[in-house]
Amino acid sequence: MNLERKLVSALNSKDKTKIESVFRQIYDSYFKLVYFCVSNYINVHEDIEDIVADVFVSFFNHLDSINIDGSIKYYLTTTAKNKAINFVKKKKEVILEDNVLNSMKYESKPNLLLLSLNEKLTKEERYIIVSHVLYDYTLNEIATELNENLNTIKSKYRRTIQKLKLILGGKDNE
Repeated sequence: MNLERKLVSALNSKDKTKIESVFRQIYDSYFKLVYFCVSNYINVHEDIEDIVADVFVSFFNHLDSINIDGSIKYYLTTTAKNKAINFVKKKKEVILEDNVLNSMKYESKPNLLLLSLNEKLTKEERYIIVSHVLYDYTLNEIATELNENLNTIKSKYRRTIQKLKLILGGKDNE
């Protein structure tokens, strides 16, 4: 019996032991393939292992909603690819933000101001402001990227702007 049929049978029986046993077989059968898919995008062994683990945890947690009639192999490789790409995107954003801050000339007043604000804003606040103001991302794009609700990002942006006004107005007591 192939793994798809075994998994459907185990899920239908609602027997946790059977489900875990089939999941273990799926893990053993596809671990190397998923690892290979992720390693096409990422070079650091620890990061690859984290993403591979995340792929299988996601698969296990969504067994009820996955279309098992399709290919488990296809599901796992597609999920691995998407998680690896998302990881690379997030890594590039962090590097980009760090590069912007590191490439500033320390002599100019605006850059000194930005560097001092770097210490007073959270990483998320800096990301929202830099993405929106410097890189012209819409708040909707930022919400999608951060996996947040648009209204939440709007509120965080508004609060950060208010915080900046206080800091720039000399009313910051930190």
